[in-house]
Amino acid sequence: MVNGYEGAMGGSMGNANNWDGVSFNRPLLSNAQDPVVVCFNKNTGSVIAIEDVERPFGFNDEVTALAVDNFGNYIVGGYVTSSLFNNDPNVPVITNSGGDSDFWFARLAKTDCNGVPLSNDSFEKSKASISPNPAQGRVQVNGDENFSSYSIYNIAWQEVLSGNLSSDQQLNISTLSLGMYFLNLQSDVSNHILKLIKE
Repeated sequence: MVNGYEGAMGGSMGNANNWDGVSFNRPLLSNAQDPVVVCFNKNTGSVIAIEDVERPFGFNDEVTALAVDNFGNYIVGGYVTSSLFNNDPNVPVITNSGGDSDFWFARLAKTDCNGVPLSNDSFEKSKASISPNPAQGRVQVNGDENFSSYSIYNIAWQEVLSGNLSSDQQLNISTLSLGMYFLNLQSDVSNHILKLIKE
């Protein structure tokens, strides 16, 4: 699943896992599989994070479904045979009280339900702009990072042009009809959507 500049996949992993330098540790006696969501850079494949959902000793549980909401948060679902979220004091433990497995779902959130960030970690968002805008032929991409690819969408959000940016960070829009478009610039670590006017 692709979510902005990152990709994600759900599944399960055993204890003391390490993937691409990102690791997590579980109790030594944990010999079964716990649900995980692995987030990775969609351009390079490098692992960004492993979200671990811990359960008690001896039970296999797994993420079987993954979706993204309008704010970029992951909606995760799967099956549980005992209980889940035993490692997070901020999330109530989910317990299966039946005989077989049961389904569960949760929101791995970066924002609340209104899109407000849940964390106030200090970070500096990269900046991007284009010039000239409005433009006729070539557009120069300006910013504090090198963008590797782009997609241009019309106002109905249909992709009309895409490709890789050249090293001079310019793109040719001469084939576009007159009008307003959305330019999605993508780098290894972020993406930016800018309004573009073709005149």
